[in-house]
Amino acid sequence: MLVFYLGALLPLLPYAFGQHAQETLEAWSLNIPSDFDFNAKRLIEFSPEDPTVWMTEAEKLEAKRQGKFFFDITDNPFIGLSKKEQFTYPKRPNATDAVHNTLNLIQTDNLETTLAHFSSYTTRYYNSFTGKASSEWLADKVDEYVDVYASKSVKPLVEVTHLQHPWLQTSVIVRIAPAGADLTDPTTIVAAHCDSINGENPFYPAPGADDDGSGTVTLLEALRSILESGYIPVTPLEFHFYAGEEGGLLGSQAVVALYELAQRQVKGMIQFDTLAWVAAGTKEALNVMLGTDPALIEFQKKLIDEYVEIPYSESEYPTWLHRGPSSDHASWAKAGYQACHSTEARWEDMNKNNVHTTHDTSDVSDEFSFEHLYHYVRLAIAFGIELSSY
Repeated sequence: MLVFYLGALLPLLPYAFGQHAQETLEAWSLNIPSDFDFNAKRLIEFSPEDPTVWMTEAEKLEAKRQGKFFFDITDNPFIGLSKKEQFTYPKRPNATDAVHNTLNLIQTDNLETTLAHFSSYTTRYYNSFTGKASSEWLADKVDEYVDVYASKSVKPLVEVTHLQHPWLQTSVIVRIAPAGADLTDPTTIVAAHCDSINGENPFYPAPGADDDGSGTVTLLEALRSILESGYIPVTPLEFHFYAGEEGGLLGSQAVVALYELAQRQVKGMIQFDTLAWVAAGTKEALNVMLGTDPALIEFQKKLIDEYVEIPYSESEYPTWLHRGPSSDHASWAKAGYQACHSTEARWEDMNKNNVHTTHDTSDVSDEFSFEHLYHYVRLAIAFGIELSSY
C-alpha cells in the first residue's frame, strides 16, 4: 500500500478490519506532520556509477522496502569536492592501559535498560513526532552521562551539539577535546544512526531494536565508560548519533557537508549499525565489513585481536548492493574521509527478516544477544581511545 493512499483508505478500514484498526491507523498517521509531502521529488543516488534520479518520498520508501541502498542528495549534492588528508595507522595498539581501564567500567545491564526505552517509541522515523521525541531523549541521556560521569576536569572538555535538520529528528554530536584543541585538529569519530523505519509504511510501528538501536546503545555505553574513566584524548574524539539514515543517509550527509565547509580533518570514522544478532547455528564473531578504507579495516582487525573477546569475521554486501551506500560511513567515504563499518555478522547471517518491521525487538528471539553487543562496546572504546591517543 503506497503511503499517499492512506488518507483515502482510512474511512474504509472499519468495514475491512473493524473500528479499532481505523482508530489505530489514524493515531499512527497523526505521528507524521500533516504538511509532509510524500509526493515531493527528491534527488537520489544509488551508486557513483549510476545516474542520479528524481524520486518521490513514496518511491524512496518503495526502494527501501526492496532493500536498496541510496543517498538522498537533494540537500547536499556536492559532497566530496575537496581533497582530504589521508592518515596512516599504528602497526599495533599503543594505548592499552587507557583502553583496559575503560573496558573494566562497561556495565552490560545499561545496554538492556537503554535499549528497552529507546525501542519503546512507536517509531523513530526521522520525520515523525516520536522520532523527534526519541532524539530528544537521546540528547538528554547524553547530557545526563556528562553530568554524572565526567569529572570536574573533564566536563569543560565535553561539548554536546543537538544538530537541527529540515525534518523533525535531530542528530546528536558529543565532542571530547583536550584544552586548546582546534576544530581543524584531526578528529576520531565513532558513530551510529538513531532513527528507525517500518519498510511497509512509515506510519507503522518500527521499534528498531537491532537497526539501529543496538548501535545507539553501544555508543552510549562506550561514551559513558570513557567519561567515567577520566580519559582525556590527545586529539579530539567525537560520538555521532545520526538522524535520517533510513531516509538516504540524510543526517550524516548534513554533518559531512558542515565538516567539509569548515575544512575539518577526520583521522578515522567507524559506523556501528545492526549489532545484536547471532543466528542459530553460526559461530559468534564480530563482523568487519569490507569495501571501506583498507588501512582502517586492518587497524580495526588489530583492535579486535587485542581488545575483543571473540574473533572477527569478514563480509561484504552482495554484488547487487555493494556499490550502494549501506550506512552512514558511506557519507564520509564519499567525501574522501577514511571510514570503516562493523555489523553483527556476515551479510548472509544478519537479522534481515526482522529489521524494518514491527518484529525488530530485543525479545523476538534468543538470537538477539546483549552478550554479543558487549563486544561492540569494547571495539567502540578501543577505536575511540586508540585513534585519539596521539
